[in-house]
Amino acid sequence: TTTGAATASSSPSRLKGDGVICLGCEMDYLFAEVYTADESKQRQPLIPYHLLYSVWRCSNTFAGYEQQDAHEFFITCVNGIHAHCGGKTRQCDCVVHQVFAGRLRSDVTCRRCYRTSTAVDPFIDVSLDLPSAAEVATDGNTTTITLYDCLDRFTRSEQLGTDELFFCPRCDSSQVALKQLSVQQLPVVICLHLKRFEQGKKKRKYSHKLETNVTFPVVLDMRPYTSPLVPRDRAGRAKRRASDDDCTRSDDGAAAKRRRYSG
Repeated sequence: TTTGAATASSSPSRLKGDGVICLGCEMDYLFAEVYTADESKQRQPLIPYHLLYSVWRCSNTFAGYEQQDAHEFFITCVNGIHAHCGGKTRQCDCVVHQVFAGRLRSDVTCRRCYRTSTAVDPFIDVSLDLPSAAEVATDGNTTTITLYDCLDRFTRSEQLGTDELFFCPRCDSSQVALKQLSVQQLPVVICLHLKRFEQGKKKRKYSHKLETNVTFPVVLDMRPYTSPLVPRDRAGRAKRRASDDDCTRSDDGAAAKRRRYSG
């Protein structure tokens, strides 16, 4: 185990031969401790203080015992593992990019000549805005907000504002344009981050947390949000949501609770 005399004499952070902290090694050690524990012996609490201390060393922001944002902690960990595994800026094959890296496509279409410019960028995580209840209401009836609603909002086309005019090479001038995002390449594991802090309309320097409950399915179908399918009309959206609601009602209370995310 990681507690007791076996670790009391060890340093707060295991170092590589050159004295550098290896966050990837710490994560590997932690998983090994979790999945290779001796079942014949009494389980002891697992205290990942080596990993915590290593994260502190990687980012001063997390040093201390104050409450921190889970998404920022995740980003700090994957960036640290990427760096400590000798990750490269381009075409990296480190474990982080093998697992979490995908490609996001952005299509910007000129509203005058309908020429489309496409850009593809890598991503490790995708941040999703929460739609309002009015945005997902059907026939005036408010429905439960689902993760599919967040993805629908993320991939729907939106008109760029007058302060974000698009320079169209064909028109040779700045024009109003439509922008649409889609996932060109899915990663092995996709990290979806719900943006739960919103700036106030009157006092922009202040923000408040959105406590909206978002339900999510056990199996997430990402095909409608991939590049080949996004430009098409997703007519089955309302039908799919109704099917998800039926599944939620048919589950027992414990299972339904596991399907709800309110963090």
